[in-house]
Amino acid sequence: MEVILGTIVATFGIKGEVKIHSNTDFAAYRYQKGNEVILYSPIKKSRETVKIVSHRTFKNLDIVLFENFINPEMAQKYIGYQVLINREENELEEGYYHYADL
Repeated sequence: MEVILGTIVATFGIKGEVKIHSNTDFAAYRYQKGNEVILYSPIKKSRETVKIVSHRTFKNLDIVLFENFINPEMAQKYIGYQVLINREENELEEGYYHYADL
């Protein structure tokens, strides 16, 4: 099963970064450099696994750069994609729950 971390809402800057409206309280942990996430298009039903290069926050949004996203034009095609993680590989500490479990 997969967990939705957020949705890509826009590009940011000239490096190919994207703005993500996140649904997670653990963004700094989930978007750590080197972590892999799945980009899923609900419209196309396509998915792609990508590695995170960098993360920061800006105005309540997460700014993430994925490996091989080299310019805004490349990142533009991922607007509307959901950012997912495999639940089995990313368990929470005891006493914490995924939104889907509540």
